[in-house]
Amino acid sequence: MAMIEVEHLQKNFVKTVKEPGLKGALRSFIHPERQTFEAVKDLTFEVPKGQI
Repeated sequence: MAMIEVEHLQKNFVKTVKEPGLKGALRSFIHPERQTFEAVKDLTFEVPKGQI
């Protein structure tokens, strides 16, 4: 019997892409370009009773 069970865990982060220069900084401020990247994808595990 598992004390802790995790299935299909995923974690995404969103990062704003910054453009160089004053014009790029203003453009990034008004219309920011965002990139999403996955730090964890489809992680499954269990911790049995007595392991913690």
